[in-house]
Parts: sequence; structure tokens; C-alpha cells
Amino acid sequence: MSKTTVIVLALIGIGIVGLMAAYLLHYTVDARRSGAELERRYAEIRAKGEPVSADDFHYKKVDPEKNAETYIRRAKVEIEKIHTKLHSLEERFHEEHGYDKDFDYKNYDSAFATHSKIIQLLEKAAKCPEYSSDFSKAVANAKDLHIMKVKHLEDNHFIAKILCRYRVQHLLAKGKRDEAVQSCVTLLRLIRKFENDPTLLNYTEIACNCRAGASIGLHEALQSGQVSYAVRQELADELAKHNIRKTFLQALKSERPFELAAFDYLRREGNWFSQAAINRQTLDYLNVTESRIARVTASLSNKAKNSYSNYFPIFTLGFMV
Repeated sequence: MSKTTVIVLALIGIGIVGLMAAYLLHYTVDARRSGAELERRYAEIRAKGEPVSADDFHYKKVDPEKNAETYIRRAKVEIEKIHTKLHSLEERFHEEHGYDKDFDYKNYDSAFATHSKIIQLLEKAAKCPEYSSDFSKAVANAKDLHIMKVKHLEDNHFIAKILCRYRVQHLLAKGKRDEAVQSCVTLLRLIRKFENDPTLLNYTEIACNCRAGASIGLHEALQSGQVSYAVRQELADELAKHNIRKTFLQALKSERPFELAAFDYLRREGNWFSQAAINRQTLDYLNVTESRIARVTASLSNKAKNSYSNYFPIFTLGFMV
């Protein structure tokens, strides 16, 4: 091998080593800068009193007798049982008689009589002045936050179906229109409490799906015949307290800690070469989330207080795009 070739190969080797050193230096600086930027952003969020991690959630301690969660928790012990019984009665009827024949909802008499305590507990919860739910014990029992949240939302979904579908149909079949509307009002009051729970999943299920279910139940009850003025006024007063835009804003802010926890997991499980990339992805997520929060916050001042759009779910779904 000639001397010239050796020199060329040596220069190429030095160049490659130099490039690798420059890359590693750049990556190290980028990882440190992005990490410092993340810490600064976290500090800004905490300075606003908003959570960055699950440890930042501070659940208000209230008198258990005034806390709606106390009675909801007691009702949930049998929620799945009554839901299964009501659903199976309807399905069995249609299997025997076909779907062309309307189900007689008076057949729900025995089910509601057997589980009458559930309705009483839900009505009591709806009238409670406070709602504070600490998921720490439920998470510990489920061993997984996501499993616990799905179970929690499933139970709330069952509550909505019982109050605004099965019970409304049952009461209307017996000609009790006022009671049917009041059953929907009970759910609306519970929705305002459930909306305080964190995550966008909770917003989608409770604020949108359950509220839409309440709307359908109210439509059937109000279209079935005359409802007393007192009950209609009770409904109007309850609807005036709803603002789904504020609910969406709260959901965005409470979703953020769980998403950041996912990025932290990737950061812990990844190697050194992935740190800067994960930091940048986390910063991109924060930018998108803060943009959404700003847009929703701006919309609060642009809409009339207690307007129709503050209640109906579809008007807010556009902010999720």
C-alpha cells in the first residue's frame, strides 16, 4: 500500500471520527437544551396551578355525607347487575317476538323494585353540593390506571342508560311524564359532577355521550305529552348551569399529565440516543395542547353565557380537530 493511500485513509478515518464527535456533541447539547426547556415549561404550567403529573392532582377533602362520590360509589356496587337485568329483559322479548313489536317497559317493574335503592342513591348524589373523587385506591386495586378508568367510565355509562333510557321508557309507559323528565335532570346533575374527573376520554364519554343520551331521553319525555311548569322550570334551571366549553378546557388540562407520563416512560425505557428526540416530541405535544387550550379559552368570552352551544356536545367537537 502506497504512502499516499495510507495518508488518504488516515484522513478519511479522522474525518469520520470528527463527524461522529461533532454529532455526539450536537446531540448532547440538544438533549440538555430540550430537557432544560421542558423543565421550564413544566414550571410555567405548575405556576398556573395546573397539574403536570398525577402527583399534582389534589383532591378536595369534603364531608363524606355531602360528597356525591360517596353515594355514587355505593350505587355502583349493583349498577352492572341492574343494567344487565334490564338489557336482558328487552333482548329476550325481541328474540321471542321480533323487533317489529314494541317492548312493554312495564316489565321493568320488578327490576326497578328490586334495585330501588340504586335510584335513591343516585338522586341523593345528584343533590349533593360537593364532588371529590380520589382514584388512588381504585388504581391500586386495578393495578393499572387505564383499566381503572375504563371500568369507571363503563359504570358511569350504565348510570346514564339506566336513568335516561330504561327508566324514562319505564315511567313513560306508566304515564309518568314529570318523573321521566326529572330522571333526565338527575343525570344532568350527575354529569356536571362527573365532568370534574380527568382526561379527554372522560370528556368524550361523559360530556358528549352521556349528555347526548340525556338529550334523547328528554326529547322522548317532552314529546310524549304535557309536562308540568314546575318540572320544565327545574329542567331550564339545570341546563343553565352547563357549559361544555369549560368542561373541554378542564379535560385538556387534566389530560396533559397522563400524556406527559407516557413520554416520561419512553424516556426512562429508551437509550441515551433517544432522549433528545423524545424531549422534542414532548415539546411538540405541549405546543399543540397549549394551542388548543388558547382556542377554547378564547371561545369562552365569544359566546353568550348559557347559550345553546354551551350545552350541546357537537359544538365543541370541532375544537378537538
